[in-house]
Amino acid sequence: MNLLTRIALLLVVVGPALVKAQSEEAPVPPAKLSTPPPLISAPPEPPSEPQEPAPPSSQEKPLSLQWKSPRPNYFVPRILTGTVLGTLAGAGGLVGGFLLGLGLAPSCDPFDDVCSGHEIFLQTSPALLATGFLSSLVVYGMGSALHGEGDVITTLLGAFAGAAAGAMLTVAVANYGAILSIPPLAAVGAVIAYEISDSSWEREQAKARLGSSRLQWTPVVAVTPGGGVLGGLMGRF
Repeated sequence: MNLLTRIALLLVVVGPALVKAQSEEAPVPPAKLSTPPPLISAPPEPPSEPQEPAPPSSQEKPLSLQWKSPRPNYFVPRILTGTVLGTLAGAGGLVGGFLLGLGLAPSCDPFDDVCSGHEIFLQTSPALLATGFLSSLVVYGMGSALHGEGDVITTLLGAFAGAAAGAMLTVAVANYGAILSIPPLAAVGAVIAYEISDSSWEREQAKARLGSSRLQWTPVVAVTPGGGVLGGLMGRF
């Protein structure tokens, strides 16, 4: 075996071992660690201003000591229309009631004969009742149409009182012409009674509203600068 053959054989045997040894001894570079991006902080939020409590609604507003009626003031129109129309209605009731009374006592002629007390009562009672009834109904109806709050029973009693006053005036003066005073007196009595009951209703409403407005509670909610919520109650006396 010549020299070249020996050298080639040596390289074949020793070469792979040297390559393996060098690969094991070579240092492995460390893996490059990926660093996360820097955190960016959000801008600070401005402190929230405290919220003022909402103003109370119109229903929670305290009422003043002087109560104002929400309805229109039609006092004078009620007086005028009630007196005029009540007189006309009473006059119609007087005539119709008197004709009905003549039918109840046909044997008595109040203009020529001297009638007994029973016959006079039968003839005049329907007239007085019809006068007071029709007059009070008209006065009450017109008062209600003009935003009045009177009582119908009180109005009816006032009309009867006025009609009775007219009848007593007729007997006192002993003149048939005084009969004409019965319808207007019935209307005036009905108007006075209606307005008295209307004033009584208004006073009761004022007392009720003032009594309910003595103490009131209103909820209050606000936000603090730190973000909290503050709540409570506010009283009014």
